[in-house]
Amino acid sequence: MSDTNSESGQGQRRHFLRDSLLLAGAVPAALAGALGQAIAGGSCQASRPLRIGVLGCGRRGLQLAKFALAAGPHFELTVLADLFPDRVQQFYRTMKGQFSDQVSVSNAGKLIGSEATELIAASDVDAVLIATLPTCHARQIQRLVDGGKHVYAENPIATDAMGLRKVQEASRLAAEQNTCLQVGLQHRFQDFYTQAIQQLHSGIIGTPVRAEVFVTRTQLPGSRSAGVQNERLRDWRSDPELGRDLELESSVGSLDLIQWAIGCSPHDAICEIGAGGLGSHDSVVNYRCPNGFTLRYHEIVKPGGRHQSRHFVYGSHGWCDLDRSKIFDKNDRMMWASGLQVPDSSAAMEQFCRCLVQRVLQFESTVQTSCVEEAFRATSIALLGQLARRRAGQVVSSDELVTGLA
Repeated sequence: MSDTNSESGQGQRRHFLRDSLLLAGAVPAALAGALGQAIAGGSCQASRPLRIGVLGCGRRGLQLAKFALAAGPHFELTVLADLFPDRVQQFYRTMKGQFSDQVSVSNAGKLIGSEATELIAASDVDAVLIATLPTCHARQIQRLVDGGKHVYAENPIATDAMGLRKVQEASRLAAEQNTCLQVGLQHRFQDFYTQAIQQLHSGIIGTPVRAEVFVTRTQLPGSRSAGVQNERLRDWRSDPELGRDLELESSVGSLDLIQWAIGCSPHDAICEIGAGGLGSHDSVVNYRCPNGFTLRYHEIVKPGGRHQSRHFVYGSHGWCDLDRSKIFDKNDRMMWASGLQVPDSSAAMEQFCRCLVQRVLQFESTVQTSCVEEAFRATSIALLGQLARRRAGQVVSSDELVTGLA
């Protein structure tokens, strides 16, 4: 009798896992049959929820946690980590109110202070979502991958050459131990952009010759924030020093989109600041590629300005507005349009959940999920532009970054 009941209980858990994941769309349709067979046949080892931890309990971390739990009822939030206890408490109350059955964070699962990374690495969570200060990302990625965790990290993955080396090492280790390492390059997983990129790769605009990126961002305060270091970390986005990483974050996403579209990395860059009608805080970085392709990255700074970005690619037969997913000929007549709506920002997290399910259920991964190599290239280009801004008017070679990565 006990064997029968036990077998019945295992079967119920398997059916629950299969049904909850498939109904929630946490795995692609191509995996549905195989997933059902594995669970029904007993090869699946996951008879418990997949435990999620969040490192960084600010606005971005909250958004990522909501996306993760919305991916399916078999994802459970069990650990929260942040420097500030009030943020952890507010985060917990918000998530518990919206996902009451999927939030199981005990007092022991609320990790506070500078040792939070070490504590979450030593915890029993399956996966960690990183949404902390950008300067911490590389170190945290490396430590969590070392701890055997599946990791989702927001951009930028690093803020200097040393950090990029750490992420490279972590990526190799993740591949060796078959854990997911996902980077939040949202557009890589959105049909709105993918279809336009496919059209460009088919040659619809001829040979690409140049690209233009226009980024508008808010102006940071002109002086160091008052108060102790912890208070500066609490409001780092408004800090004149710590907030500079926001520039890098926006640059990485834009530069990856262009690099994806034209498949060429620049060999040098030169920056103009406050010249030719530019404001004193505005800049244009001119990137040059080996095949003669040029990229002009315009950064426009406005007090209280809302972040916006536009991306254009020009070819010998026409041009593409990537942010409208439309392509025009040289006479500005529309040749192609995707017809899709502008996507939301949950696509990369959905892909991470698919990867997590595949790895935990011991399936061979069927989709490219990490984007670490792409993030590495885009971050390298962004760091080249950052260096060019510091040396305005001077040509800066990509060899200087390569030397730093050696």
